[in-house]
Amino acid sequence: MGFWSELFGTEFPQPASMPEMEAETREQAGAVPPKAEEREATGANYSGSSKQMVFNCLQAMQIAAVHRCVDLISSGVASLTLQRKRFNKRKDCYVIDDTPEGGRLNYLLSCAPNQSMNSFQFMKNLVLQRLLYGNAYIYVKRGYDYSISELILCSNGSVTHDIYNHTYTITDSINGIHQTLTEGDLLCFKNISLDGGHDGISITALAKRVLSVAATGDEETLNRFATGGRFKAILQNDTVQRGLSGKYNDKELQKLGMDLQEQLGKYDILVMRGDGKLTPYSMASTDMQFLETRKHIDADIARFFNVPLALLYADTSSNYNTQQQANLAFYTQTLQPILTDIEREFNAKLLSQTTYRNCKFQFDLSALNSLDPASKVQYNKGRLETGVATVNDLRKENDMPPVEGGDKTYVSVQVAQLGPENEEPVTTNEEGGEQ
Repeated sequence: MGFWSELFGTEFPQPASMPEMEAETREQAGAVPPKAEEREATGANYSGSSKQMVFNCLQAMQIAAVHRCVDLISSGVASLTLQRKRFNKRKDCYVIDDTPEGGRLNYLLSCAPNQSMNSFQFMKNLVLQRLLYGNAYIYVKRGYDYSISELILCSNGSVTHDIYNHTYTITDSINGIHQTLTEGDLLCFKNISLDGGHDGISITALAKRVLSVAATGDEETLNRFATGGRFKAILQNDTVQRGLSGKYNDKELQKLGMDLQEQLGKYDILVMRGDGKLTPYSMASTDMQFLETRKHIDADIARFFNVPLALLYADTSSNYNTQQQANLAFYTQTLQPILTDIEREFNAKLLSQTTYRNCKFQFDLSALNSLDPASKVQYNKGRLETGVATVNDLRKENDMPPVEGGDKTYVSVQVAQLGPENEEPVTTNEEGGEQ
């Protein structure tokens, strides 16, 4: 241990211990989590009721690509506002629900779901738990009249799912919730599930090998560049002499090594018995290319999170068109499935069979292009030309007062129907000839 620690700055790799091997075998078999002492020995984390060993979430978030993917997805969803809408028979369309119940829910979803966080933090942490822990749960707190008063995001690992009795047991000391609820009374947001949809599996568990390689690469990079590329070598004497002359040569060699250390840096020269042979062992120029071999790790992580690689700033050859295509793919392939899952879970758990015909939960997608002026202008132009929105509708969305005549609907007419209906009528004169 001492020699390898001095030589390479780390201990010689040891084989996996029995608890670690047993934990990995147990995870592959899908068995229940081990006891607390086994978890402490292996350093594995278990999330909620998923009963799956996952890559340490803090370690995962320390990987740049993982942090970028998680922050990109969670912030993208949190920037959109979930609204409760009701059908207006007079206008024959859905409008924001302004009834007492709908108004209260819209306040919780757009402003403050509870006393601890605002709506952005609430939705961001909801998606973050779904990605990193596999499951996220929202407890609906109701008042004495059964009206919804708060939406509380349960703490990590505080919910246990009994798939046989179809119940959830909440033991959340942080939020002060200790209840057993049926599956219909708790909002559940699950990542990919391999057990028929009962419990979700986190991306960190599915990508454990890739994340382990990325973490090992970061550690190796740190070890390689810790010395700043300073010269290192071994000073030795291959000719062993015994007696006083041998001791004298060793002392002279030791003195020479100390002199070299003062010039090149402490502990960069290792002095061993021998005839003064200096063997470099510092990093060669080819080793400096170690970072090049790690580029494919970012691509693998992007695939697991379903995020375009261009959004991770890993593709240096991307241009404006590539960025636009990446944003479109991110909206349709990454955000849309998560938004749909959240909308349908709210519809399923907070709407009854009689109210779902006239009410629905839906995200306001107008914020997607709010910070891109060119995309926003093009989007609003298309809505105006196709009759989807009026001038006053667009002005209202931008907090501008209405204008006279702005409620009229316009449609761009660039094509006409072929046939006799579009031909000019032919008239004749008194003599019977065509004019």
